[in-house]
Amino acid sequence: MEETIIISNHVDELSVLAAKIEELSEKWELPMPLTMNINLVLEEAVSNVIFYAFPDKQEHDISISLELKNDELTIVIEDGGIPFDPTSMKEPDISL
Repeated sequence: MEETIIISNHVDELSVLAAKIEELSEKWELPMPLTMNINLVLEEAVSNVIFYAFPDKQEHDISISLELKNDELTIVIEDGGIPFDPTSMKEPDISL
């Protein structure tokens, strides 16, 4: 089973995404705790895309693909924004 959700890069789209995940979870008969965890993870990841990937502040699409196969859920988030490489970040000063 596979589903793709496309939203725009606006904060109010996070509630649209959450509602669609809940609908999909019902359709696929996923347990509620898993649905809540999926929504939490997607809210964090997609909000980072919304806030940081598009410095031009124009409207852009964000695609969230979900595939449930053999009791394994795969989620892929795709956007045309600026890539983020966490390994390029300076180590935080934790001695403060």
